[in-house]
Amino acid sequence: MLIINDLKKPQNTVIYCAACILLILNKFGRSMSVDILFNSIRVEYSKNMDYTDFILALDFLFLLGKINFDEKEKICLLED
Repeated sequence: MLIINDLKKPQNTVIYCAACILLILNKFGRSMSVDILFNSIRVEYSKNMDYTDFILALDFLFLLGKINFDEKEKICLLED
């Protein structure tokens, strides 16, 4: 999986997965467990999303400073 790949469907890119993560966190709450977030994304945006792609998107967002983990190991959306 690449960040951007013009040979694949947009749903199979890290950028798309990362955007879905941000949308879900904004829509349903700024803090969510990993498994609930993954299931929410599969219901709302892409039922075929691979868990590995999801984890890569989380890594990408963490490196950009968009998300972090709290003391309860929930993913937290950070303010800009």
